[in-house]
Amino acid sequence: MAEKISRAVRGLREGRQAEAYNLILDAYEENPEEVMGSLLLIAEAGSWSDLYRMLDVRGRSRTVGPVEPVSPGLARGVADLYAARLLLDERGDGKVSGAARCAPREGSRYHWFAKELAARMPVREKRWKEYRRVVTKLRQRQVRTEVENFVTT
Repeated sequence: MAEKISRAVRGLREGRQAEAYNLILDAYEENPEEVMGSLLLIAEAGSWSDLYRMLDVRGRSRTVGPVEPVSPGLARGVADLYAARLLLDERGDGKVSGAARCAPREGSRYHWFAKELAARMPVREKRWKEYRRVVTKLRQRQVRTEVENFVTT
């Protein structure tokens, strides 16, 4: 099932992506454990932004939150996985995943998800500042790696 879902998301136009996201949300209602186990595969086969866009497909406002409630368990799982990936990338010296490149910014359409990620930063005070610092650091490392790879080829 995970392979079918990840292939359904990758390379689709906006309208077809919405269908794939709805498929995942419906599958979560029937079998939450399998979908939760597939989140990382969905992110790596498609894009990390697929994870929070999937939560938005049934309608969220710009910064307030859900218009039609999405399962809190799925939203929590997505935010936990995404924040863990950002923090893991920050601690490592190796290749940076696409999570930082796709991380939502403050004040963007996905501000609500950026707020969820900031809430999961390890620093108790000034979580927004910590979130911005982690994402900026990772994006800079990613760009530096891409430039080095381009120069050596």
